Amino acid sequence: MRSGTLKAENDLQSALAQFVGIPSVVNVEACRESCRQAALWLKSLLSQLGAETSLLSPDSGINPLVLATFRGNEEQKNRPRILFYGHYDVIPAKKNGWDSDPFTLSGRDGYLYGRGVSDNKGPILAAAFAISELRRKVPLGLDIVMLIEGEEEAGSRGFEDVVRTHKDLIGRVDAILISNSYWIGEDVPCITYGLRGVIHAKIEISSEQPDLHSGVEGGALVEPMFDMVSILSKLSSGGKVFVSNFYDDVRPQTEQEQELYRLLERMTSKSANYLMAKWREPSLSIHSVETSGPGNRTVIPSSVTAALSFRIVPDQSLTQIATAVEKHLLDSFAEL
Repeated sequence: MRSGTLKAENDLQSALAQFVGIPSVVNVEACRESCRQAALWLKSLLSQLGAETSLLSPDSGINPLVLATFRGNEEQKNRPRILFYGHYDVIPAKKNGWDSDPFTLSGRDGYLYGRGVSDNKGPILAAAFAISELRRKVPLGLDIVMLIEGEEEAGSRGFEDVVRTHKDLIGRVDAILISNSYWIGEDVPCITYGLRGVIHAKIEISSEQPDLHSGVEGGALVEPMFDMVSILSKLSSGGKVFVSNFYDDVRPQTEQEQELYRLLERMTSKSANYLMAKWREPSLSIHSVETSGPGNRTVIPSSVTAALSFRIVPDQSLTQIATAVEKHLLDSFAEL
């Protein structure tokens, strides 16, 4: 990569090929060093593009964050500061479903394929090259800070602690830009100016018994799995959440908003109700149900754990929703 400021399209694609070629798969021990190499490679690239860079290291066993600051016009005091958030880690790539090596960038029919091309290595490089090109042409009236983590696909372990520890180094932030979203169509660009919030929850039901054999004890005792199924069914129908007062603070639709969704319906060929369910309404999703024991077909598990999340919207209170969910679960369990 040249150290100058000429950043043509082939430079970006060449850099993306290198970036994709580093298998920075999080939570895979064999890829731990690759994750570190991805962070070092990105730090070096951002430095060459004109940023002041550093690695922020969390606790042992957690991938480092890359901090890069592109400074604006030094003569302009009190410049706004925009933070760009991204992540260089990726999830594993199963062989099924790939027509090419996922860690080798390949082009077919006008598209680029490779693990991380869209989530999130491609957007990181696109933003970095665009910033560098802008700085070459005009003095920027703002500072742009890039904060790139390596644990997003694993729940952003250590991220909050690192940000708090290095708050002064990161500096004041006036607005945050992320790229973990999508256009409404391949040919219609858009700016996502808000996302639903999230509350993660975990439910665990256990018995005093160890894991048992269904051929011996089946039907003779209360099984945690049945209790879990019952409780989950009382949380939501799949489309409607049953928690008391869950929807009380959701803003009513205005006529202007309804007209915008009708426009989006025409542009995307997707129903307005479908788009509103994704973008403006709160929701509940059940992500996994795990059991104790080996998981074979004859074991009655002694404990069952479910992971779920609530997506919340403006005016809903995280604290109130969390309290209401906890009360709902305890009441439902008491009724079993």
